[in-house]
Amino acid sequence: MRAITFALLLCSCQPGPEGPQGPAGPPGPMGAMGNMGLPGSGGSGFVDGQRLKQTYWTGEDGSKMPAVIVDTKHNVACERAPATDGAMRCLPPAVKAQRIYRTTDCTDPLMAAGLNGTPALGRPYGAPEVWRMTPAGALPSLYYILQADGKTCVAARNDPPTTEAAMYSVAIIPPAEFVKFTAP
Repeated sequence: MRAITFALLLCSCQPGPEGPQGPAGPPGPMGAMGNMGLPGSGGSGFVDGQRLKQTYWTGEDGSKMPAVIVDTKHNVACERAPATDGAMRCLPPAVKAQRIYRTTDCTDPLMAAGLNGTPALGRPYGAPEVWRMTPAGALPSLYYILQADGKTCVAARNDPPTTEAAMYSVAIIPPAEFVKFTAP
């Protein structure tokens, strides 16, 4: 008789309404590391093009960190900067230099820059143009500089003579020689 009562109780049980959701449990353990992605920008947001290539520092543990972007046509590091045509282009970095001139009317440009590490291409600080620089010897004892008004050319003296600077003949390179960026 007990077996029949138990069977009747078991059959007459219906599930009741669902109760409210309980609190969330603690977070589970971290999953396994996924596969490495495809080679790309290394996190710098840069993607190599035909001319511009990202270079990397390599750690002793095999890690890689973005170093500089190189313009392979000119074989120089470059950075996004406004050019003389108003476009954003990948231009060589600015160099610590002073624009000087060989003539009293400030039309034959030279550049005085540090002897060590002066690149073949560079932009004087604050200037949008790029100059190709060719060593031209020591800084002369008399040279000319253009005043801030952009019109007045005045004489300057290298007195006492310095050996910490050198003179470079310069030629302005047209902006179209450098990769142009378009706005996002």
